[in-house]
Parts: sequence; C-alpha cells; structure tokens
Amino acid sequence: MDLTIRLNILKEAGQIDEGIYKDIINIINMFKEKHNISLTEENASMLITHLAISFKRIKDGEIVNSIEEMIYEEVRCNENYDKSEEIFKDIEKVIESSIPEEEKVFIMMHLCALLNNK
Repeated sequence: MDLTIRLNILKEAGQIDEGIYKDIINIINMFKEKHNISLTEENASMLITHLAISFKRIKDGEIVNSIEEMIYEEVRCNENYDKSEEIFKDIEKVIESSIPEEEKVFIMMHLCALLNNK
C-alpha cells in the first residue's frame, strides 16, 4: 500500500482532515527534498500514521499521556537522535506550528526507528 492510500483511508474514515492530509504530504516531500529519504509504506507507515493521528489530537486539543522516562532515555541515547531532532524541527517548520513535548517524544521514537532502518 502506498502512503497516499494510507492517508486517503485515514481521511475517508474521518481520522484526519484535508489540512492534515496536505501537511503530511508536504512532510513526505520534505523528507525526500531536504534529507534524501524516500518515505514508503515499508519504512514509514508507523511514522506517517502517528503523525496524522497526533496532528488530529493537537488540532482537537487532546493531550496524549507521556511516555515513561526510562523509555525516552533510550530514545535520547539512540545514535540517530540528533538527526531525528533536526528532522523534527523541519516537521514543525512544514506545519508552521510547534508540537507539544508529549507528542514529540513519540515522534522522536518513530524518527529514530526510521533512521535506524535506513
């Protein structure tokens, strides 16, 4: 399944709106253009799904529970953490908004996993 198919399913199911859909497409393009990483269903399905749902939560004012500090410490120790932090900042630029710390933790986990498997 192509990532756009995944996004269309989320949109048709009412999980995301057109604005979030466009933001995610722009993020996919940013990965390719700025970081030379092609996001596919195989390498980024969890990241893209998480971004879409987290953007919906942010838009709706919902707060996700924080991850356990011990788990996040493992993420911070990941060899790709600094690169993930750079990409995270680029994501915020694309959506022209800051992402709450509670959401950032989970996104960083997915970014590190993506870069580990690159």
